[in-house]
Amino acid sequence: MRANNLKGFFDVRIYAEGKQREQLKIKGDDETVFFVARFKAGEVPSGLEQFATAYTAKDGTEHARLKFKVGTRAAWYGADGKKMDRPTNADLEADRYECNIDFVAIEPDPKNPKKACGLWVNAIQAAKMERYEFAPMTGYTMPWTAASEPDDPTEADTADPFE
Repeated sequence: MRANNLKGFFDVRIYAEGKQREQLKIKGDDETVFFVARFKAGEVPSGLEQFATAYTAKDGTEHARLKFKVGTRAAWYGADGKKMDRPTNADLEADRYECNIDFVAIEPDPKNPKKACGLWVNAIQAAKMERYEFAPMTGYTMPWTAASEPDDPTEADTADPFE
């Protein structure tokens, strides 16, 4: 299966109940990590609903998340589409990514609960997202700078204030 343009983050920490995220240790680079993608309620790709976990955000909106298991043998590709070495967990930590993922969905076996199941990644193309993406705003003035910055730079007072 394939899922494109998923936005999310890599969960590379070892969970320990009662500890803050900053106190959790980062997994070794030879351990499986998760890519966690978030969706609005009802927007989970078809066929993957059984793997989704529903939750309510702080603002009260309903969401669902999918956790993709990224093992050590998954192939990694950069934003340019070229194969690359797997990044270290420390490099993946605390950033947001947009990913294209080739994966296999293994349904849980009720007769053998210890058998591997979930969304296992075969190949992943990851591009780090910019933290703040603002489009330029035109036609607006900022009231706190309007008095000090003229609209037309040629109108600026060029006199030396120290003379």
